[in-house]
Amino acid sequence: MNAVGPGPIFTPFHARRIAAAGETVEQYNAKAAQGTMLKRPGRPEEVAAAILFLASDDACYITGALLLVDGAVRHIQRHSQVRIARFAALLRDRQVVIAVHERALFDYLEVELSPAFPGDSLIAVEMTRTFEAKAVVTPRAFGFENDRAIAA
Repeated sequence: MNAVGPGPIFTPFHARRIAAAGETVEQYNAKAAQGTMLKRPGRPEEVAAAILFLASDDACYITGALLLVDGAVRHIQRHSQVRIARFAALLRDRQVVIAVHERALFDYLEVELSPAFPGDSLIAVEMTRTFEAKAVVTPRAFGFENDRAIAA
């Protein structure tokens, strides 16, 4: 069993609720932009794509997963450090691939998911394209290091 956890997704329900509250769609979008790292509300088709993936044969070996489709809203809300710590704890002793399309989110996750315990490791792979459409793959490996500021 898998689950999808949507964040702020603009739907007809929201359009009616916004109108009833006397607000505009632009005001709703501005609030959503402040609450997500991607600076916009999600679209229903983005949630549908995640559901279709989890229901497809491509995801046949994925079990017990919660796929967050929330524009990284949980990473900038209050108590985000607790959520990140729980997420990192779930990843311990597992091989995980996380794909992101936004550079800011990539950098954020690279820092927040850096190795926290002896034996932990992280391999971050950045894939980009040159102007000539040539793929460039840049892997970086990180291992656990004692925090010198605390250990000193």
